[in-house]
Amino acid sequence: MEITSTKHNPMVSPHLDVWGWDVALYLFFSGLAAGVLIIAAIQYLYYGERKMSPMARYAVIAASIIVPLAMLGLLHDLANKANILAFYEYWNFTSTMAVGARALLIIPPVGLLFGLTLINEGLSERWGRLKVLGSWLKKYEPILARLTLVCGLFLGTYTGILLSANFGRPLWNTALLPVLFLVSGLSTGAAAMTLLSKDEAERTLLTKLDINLIVAEMGLLFLMLLSFALTTRAQHDALSLFLGGGFTASFWVFIVGAGLVAPLFLEQLQIRGKVMETVVPSIMVLIGGLALRVIIVMAGQASMIPN
Repeated sequence: MEITSTKHNPMVSPHLDVWGWDVALYLFFSGLAAGVLIIAAIQYLYYGERKMSPMARYAVIAASIIVPLAMLGLLHDLANKANILAFYEYWNFTSTMAVGARALLIIPPVGLLFGLTLINEGLSERWGRLKVLGSWLKKYEPILARLTLVCGLFLGTYTGILLSANFGRPLWNTALLPVLFLVSGLSTGAAAMTLLSKDEAERTLLTKLDINLIVAEMGLLFLMLLSFALTTRAQHDALSLFLGGGFTASFWVFIVGAGLVAPLFLEQLQIRGKVMETVVPSIMVLIGGLALRVIIVMAGQASMIPN
């Protein structure tokens, strides 16, 4: 009888070949939804409901719906779909996926309830019981806003924790990855809201926010690469994937160039009135955010601890 160990499983060694585009899409849309929820919650808590635009109010609803839709990527990744029930059969607080699976059941309802209170006044009477529920929840709106903020922060960091908990993959095994994904999610969330906004002042505010987020994301990316260069041999080898390795071109072109440097430059020009306002920078931010997830997922599976 021949036994294949985990180490010598052809789907694990010499490199992991398990997660694909579906997981990357889940990470991207979850991060984007988290960014929208955080921005909208902060906008409510800082400026008050009266200064929230219709776009920001309905964006909360949209983001809450995106979360369960994004989970379809994880479901698609499972060879045996029934295995998803295993996450809910037992309480295992040491399992990143088990904790996240339960949290993902809480986040959409919280966001939807908060969004319902925001759009309640605009609902016609034909919505009936939904409008009654929104009116009753109105007194809990500040609490729901804070819960939505917490849910957004958890969701944004969890997308990175999901990967960083894999200690056997050096590229993923860094505490900076959850923070990087959170900031990237905020940036893509701001970009998406900018594309949807019809108010010039709001677009300007979101663009200024995105400029700061892009700078922060570039700083975090630099620190992560620097940490790889200064730590273990395994992480140094992981860094080489972006410095002459198989992911060099895609990393520097799609993430750094098209996803960070170019939109930062264009947004700066727009704010200063040097160029006409266009949707190009926001679209580039979204493409860069997706590229970040796809390349990190794929390159992470190619990185491994040396024998």
